[in-house]
Amino acid sequence: MPPISQTCSCTPQFGSGSMTPMSPGMMPPAAGPEAFQAQMQQMMQMLQLMVGLFQMAGGQSPFGSGTDPMAFANMPAGFGNAGGQSPNGSGLGSFLGGSTGSSVAPTSGAAAPSSGGGSGSGAVGWAESQLGVSESGNPDVVRGYSNGRTQSWCADFVSKAFENTGGSPFGHQSSVQGILNWGRENGRFITDEQAESNPQSVREGDIAVWKESGRSHVGLVTGVSGQTFQTIEGNTSDRVARRSHSLGENGLTGFVRAR
Repeated sequence: MPPISQTCSCTPQFGSGSMTPMSPGMMPPAAGPEAFQAQMQQMMQMLQLMVGLFQMAGGQSPFGSGTDPMAFANMPAGFGNAGGQSPNGSGLGSFLGGSTGSSVAPTSGAAAPSSGGGSGSGAVGWAESQLGVSESGNPDVVRGYSNGRTQSWCADFVSKAFENTGGSPFGHQSSVQGILNWGRENGRFITDEQAESNPQSVREGDIAVWKESGRSHVGLVTGVSGQTFQTIEGNTSDRVARRSHSLGENGLTGFVRAR
Protein backbone atom coordinates (compact mmCIF):
# COMPACT_ATOMS: atom_id res chain seq x y z
CA MET A 1 0.00 0.00 0.00
CA PRO A 2 1.49 3.37 -0.97
CA PRO A 3 2.18 6.07 1.66
CA ILE A 4 -0.81 8.20 2.61
CA SER A 5 0.84 11.29 1.09
CA GLN A 6 0.74 9.58 -2.33
CA THR A 7 -2.87 8.33 -2.30
CA CYS A 8 -3.95 11.57 -3.98
CA SER A 9 -0.82 12.28 -5.98
CA CYS A 10 -1.81 14.93 -8.48
CA THR A 11 -3.48 18.27 -8.84
CA PRO A 12 -4.65 19.80 -12.15
CA GLN A 13 -2.61 22.53 -13.84
CA PHE A 14 -5.39 24.65 -15.31
CA GLY A 15 -5.01 25.39 -18.96
CA SER A 16 -2.20 22.89 -19.55
CA GLY A 17 -4.20 19.70 -19.61
CA SER A 18 -1.44 17.97 -17.63
CA MET A 19 -1.12 16.78 -14.07
CA THR A 20 1.86 17.37 -11.78
CA PRO A 21 2.79 15.47 -8.63
CA MET A 22 1.97 16.98 -5.27
CA SER A 23 4.86 16.98 -2.90
CA PRO A 24 4.35 16.17 0.78
CA GLY A 25 5.09 19.82 1.61
CA MET A 26 2.07 20.89 -0.49
CA MET A 27 -0.37 18.78 1.48
CA PRO A 28 -2.96 20.89 3.33
CA PRO A 29 -2.59 20.92 7.10
CA ALA A 30 -4.78 18.60 9.09
CA ALA A 31 -8.05 20.22 10.06
CA GLY A 32 -8.62 20.68 13.76
CA PRO A 33 -10.32 23.13 16.16
CA GLU A 34 -7.27 25.39 16.31
CA ALA A 35 -6.75 25.36 12.54
CA PHE A 36 -10.45 25.99 11.95
CA GLN A 37 -10.45 28.90 14.39
CA ALA A 38 -7.38 30.44 12.72
CA GLN A 39 -9.00 30.08 9.29
CA MET A 40 -12.16 31.69 10.56
CA GLN A 41 -10.18 34.57 12.04
CA GLN A 42 -8.44 35.15 8.71
CA MET A 43 -11.74 35.00 6.84
CA MET A 44 -13.39 37.44 9.22
CA GLN A 45 -10.50 39.87 8.87
CA MET A 46 -10.99 39.76 5.12
CA LEU A 47 -14.72 40.29 5.56
CA GLN A 48 -14.03 43.24 7.85
CA LEU A 49 -11.92 44.73 5.08
CA MET A 50 -14.79 44.16 2.64
CA VAL A 51 -17.20 45.90 5.02
CA GLY A 52 -14.87 48.87 5.23
CA LEU A 53 -14.70 49.07 1.46
CA PHE A 54 -18.50 48.88 1.23
CA GLN A 55 -18.89 51.72 3.68
CA MET A 56 -16.20 53.85 2.03
CA ALA A 57 -18.04 53.42 -1.26
CA GLY A 58 -21.27 54.60 0.38
CA GLY A 59 -22.84 51.15 0.51
CA GLN A 60 -24.48 49.34 3.41
CA SER A 61 -22.71 46.67 5.41
CA PRO A 62 -23.79 43.21 4.22
CA PHE A 63 -23.99 42.17 7.89
CA GLY A 64 -26.81 44.59 8.67
CA SER A 65 -26.61 47.53 11.00
CA GLY A 66 -25.16 47.10 14.48
CA THR A 67 -23.56 43.71 13.79
CA ASP A 68 -19.85 43.10 14.42
CA PRO A 69 -18.62 40.71 11.73
CA MET A 70 -15.88 39.48 14.09
CA ALA A 71 -18.63 37.98 16.25
CA PHE A 72 -18.85 35.24 13.64
CA ALA A 73 -15.20 34.24 14.20
CA ASN A 74 -16.21 32.38 17.37
CA MET A 75 -19.01 30.56 15.62
CA PRO A 76 -18.68 26.76 15.99
CA ALA A 77 -18.31 24.53 12.98
CA GLY A 78 -21.66 23.51 11.48
CA PHE A 79 -23.45 26.58 12.86
CA GLY A 80 -26.56 27.57 10.94
CA ASN A 81 -27.57 26.02 7.66
CA ALA A 82 -26.30 25.91 4.12
CA GLY A 83 -27.65 29.38 3.58
CA GLY A 84 -25.45 30.86 6.31
CA GLN A 85 -27.84 31.60 9.14
CA SER A 86 -27.00 34.65 11.22
CA PRO A 87 -27.23 34.61 15.03
CA ASN A 88 -28.87 38.03 15.06
CA GLY A 89 -31.52 36.97 12.57
CA SER A 90 -30.49 39.41 9.83
CA GLY A 91 -27.59 40.55 7.73
CA LEU A 92 -25.15 37.75 6.89
CA GLY A 93 -27.74 35.02 6.38
CA SER A 94 -29.80 37.06 3.95
CA PHE A 95 -26.66 38.48 2.32
CA LEU A 96 -25.51 34.93 1.52
CA GLY A 97 -28.94 33.99 0.27
CA GLY A 98 -29.93 31.74 3.16
CA SER A 99 -32.61 31.86 5.79
CA THR A 100 -32.31 34.03 8.86
CA GLY A 101 -33.36 33.65 12.47
CA SER A 102 -36.22 36.09 12.00
CA SER A 103 -37.57 34.62 8.80
CA VAL A 104 -41.36 34.54 8.61
CA ALA A 105 -43.01 31.33 7.59
CA PRO A 106 -45.43 31.72 4.68
CA THR A 107 -48.95 32.11 5.84
CA SER A 108 -51.58 29.74 4.66
CA GLY A 109 -54.48 31.09 2.64
CA ALA A 110 -56.84 28.63 4.34
CA ALA A 111 -59.48 30.26 6.49
CA ALA A 112 -62.84 29.17 7.80
CA PRO A 113 -65.06 30.24 6.32
CA SER A 114 -63.74 31.50 3.00
CA SER A 115 -64.29 35.20 2.40
CA GLY A 116 -65.65 34.46 -1.06
CA GLY A 117 -65.65 37.02 -3.83
CA GLY A 118 -66.83 40.04 -1.89
CA SER A 119 -68.45 41.16 1.36
CA GLY A 120 -71.94 41.36 2.74
CA SER A 121 -71.82 45.10 3.40
CA GLY A 122 -74.02 45.78 0.36
CA ALA A 123 -76.70 43.47 1.71
CA VAL A 124 -76.52 45.27 5.05
CA GLY A 125 -76.91 48.63 3.29
CA TRP A 126 -80.04 47.39 1.55
CA ALA A 127 -81.43 45.99 4.82
CA GLU A 128 -80.92 49.38 6.48
CA SER A 129 -83.08 50.97 3.77
CA GLN A 130 -85.92 48.64 4.82
CA LEU A 131 -85.91 49.48 8.53
CA GLY A 132 -89.43 50.11 9.82
CA VAL A 133 -91.22 48.05 7.17
CA SER A 134 -93.88 45.95 8.90
CA GLU A 135 -96.22 43.20 7.83
CA SER A 136 -99.22 45.07 9.21
CA GLY A 137 -98.28 48.46 7.77
CA ASN A 138 -96.63 47.45 4.50
CA PRO A 139 -98.07 44.06 3.52
CA ASP A 140 -97.29 44.45 -0.18
CA VAL A 141 -93.62 45.20 0.53
CA VAL A 142 -93.36 42.20 2.83
CA ARG A 143 -95.01 39.94 0.22
CA GLY A 144 -92.40 41.22 -2.19
CA TYR A 145 -89.71 39.77 0.08
CA SER A 146 -91.35 36.35 -0.10
CA ASN A 147 -92.20 36.51 -3.81
CA GLY A 148 -95.93 36.86 -3.15
CA ARG A 149 -96.27 34.10 -0.57
CA THR A 150 -97.82 34.60 2.86
CA GLN A 151 -95.40 32.91 5.27
CA SER A 152 -92.74 33.51 7.87
CA TRP A 153 -90.34 35.82 6.07
CA CYS A 154 -87.04 36.23 7.96
CA ALA A 155 -85.18 33.97 5.49
CA ASP A 156 -86.97 35.64 2.56
CA PHE A 157 -85.76 39.01 3.81
CA VAL A 158 -82.11 37.86 4.03
CA SER A 159 -82.34 36.23 0.58
CA LYS A 160 -83.75 39.42 -0.91
CA ALA A 161 -80.98 41.50 0.67
CA PHE A 162 -78.38 39.54 -1.30
CA GLU A 163 -80.50 39.24 -4.45
CA ASN A 164 -80.82 43.03 -4.62
CA THR A 165 -77.08 43.68 -4.14
CA GLY A 166 -75.33 41.48 -6.67
CA GLY A 167 -77.05 38.13 -6.28
CA SER A 168 -77.65 35.49 -3.65
CA PRO A 169 -75.15 32.59 -3.74
CA PHE A 170 -77.77 30.28 -2.19
CA GLY A 171 -80.64 31.41 -4.41
CA HIS A 172 -83.89 32.49 -2.82
CA GLN A 173 -84.31 30.59 0.42
CA SER A 174 -87.51 30.84 2.40
CA SER A 175 -86.18 28.26 4.83
CA VAL A 176 -83.78 28.93 7.71
CA GLN A 177 -82.62 25.32 7.42
CA GLY A 178 -81.90 25.84 3.72
CA ILE A 179 -79.51 28.75 4.45
CA LEU A 180 -77.85 26.78 7.25
CA ASN A 181 -77.40 23.72 5.02
CA TRP A 182 -75.84 25.82 2.24
CA GLY A 183 -73.33 27.31 4.68
CA ARG A 184 -72.30 23.92 6.05
CA GLU A 185 -72.06 22.25 2.65
CA ASN A 186 -69.92 25.05 1.17
CA GLY A 187 -67.50 25.63 4.04
CA ARG A 188 -69.12 28.99 4.87
CA PHE A 189 -70.32 28.23 8.38
CA ILE A 190 -68.92 29.25 11.78
CA THR A 191 -70.37 27.50 14.80
CA ASP A 192 -71.52 29.56 17.77
CA GLU A 193 -68.73 27.99 19.83
CA GLN A 194 -66.08 29.09 17.32
CA ALA A 195 -67.52 32.60 17.21
CA GLU A 196 -67.67 32.81 20.99
CA SER A 197 -63.98 31.87 21.31
CA ASN A 198 -62.97 34.18 18.45
CA PRO A 199 -65.47 37.05 17.99
CA GLN A 200 -63.27 38.57 15.24
CA SER A 201 -64.24 35.65 13.02
CA VAL A 202 -67.72 37.17 12.66
CA ARG A 203 -68.07 40.19 10.40
CA GLU A 204 -70.58 42.56 8.86
CA GLY A 205 -72.85 40.83 6.36
CA ASP A 206 -72.68 37.38 7.94
CA ILE A 207 -76.00 35.66 8.52
CA ALA A 208 -76.77 34.81 12.14
CA VAL A 209 -78.71 31.56 12.36
CA TRP A 210 -80.87 30.36 15.26
CA LYS A 211 -81.91 26.75 14.69
CA GLU A 212 -81.87 25.21 18.15
CA SER A 213 -84.00 25.05 21.29
CA GLY A 214 -87.18 25.50 19.29
CA ARG A 215 -85.96 28.66 17.52
CA SER A 216 -85.81 29.09 13.73
CA HIS A 217 -84.67 32.53 12.65
CA VAL A 218 -81.99 34.43 10.70
CA GLY A 219 -80.67 38.00 10.66
CA LEU A 220 -77.91 40.03 9.02
CA VAL A 221 -74.94 40.94 11.22
CA THR A 222 -74.18 44.67 11.18
CA GLY A 223 -71.38 44.72 13.76
CA VAL A 224 -69.57 42.86 16.53
CA SER A 225 -68.28 44.27 19.82
CA GLY A 226 -66.68 41.79 22.19
CA GLN A 227 -69.23 39.08 22.89
CA THR A 228 -72.11 41.15 21.53
CA PHE A 229 -73.26 41.40 17.93
CA GLN A 230 -75.86 43.59 16.26
CA THR A 231 -78.25 42.60 13.49
CA ILE A 232 -80.99 43.78 11.16
CA GLU A 233 -83.75 41.18 10.99
CA GLY A 234 -86.94 40.69 9.08
CA ASN A 235 -90.08 39.31 10.71
CA THR A 236 -88.95 40.26 14.19
CA SER A 237 -92.01 41.51 16.09
CA ASP A 238 -93.78 41.81 12.71
CA ARG A 239 -91.22 44.19 11.20
CA VAL A 240 -87.71 44.92 9.95
CA ALA A 241 -85.74 46.08 12.98
CA ARG A 242 -82.33 46.28 14.62
CA ARG A 243 -81.54 43.80 17.36
CA SER A 244 -78.61 43.08 19.71
CA HIS A 245 -77.55 39.57 20.75
CA SER A 246 -74.86 37.75 22.69
CA LEU A 247 -72.55 35.10 21.34
CA GLY A 248 -73.41 31.85 23.06
CA GLU A 249 -77.03 32.81 23.68
CA ASN A 250 -79.72 30.15 23.76
CA GLY A 251 -80.71 28.83 20.34
CA LEU A 252 -77.86 30.47 18.38
CA THR A 253 -76.41 27.87 16.00
CA GLY A 254 -73.77 29.94 14.25
CA PHE A 255 -73.07 32.20 11.27
CA VAL A 256 -73.17 31.72 7.51
CA ARG A 257 -70.94 33.80 5.25
CA ALA A 258 -72.70 34.34 1.94
CA ARG A 259 -69.92 36.49 0.44
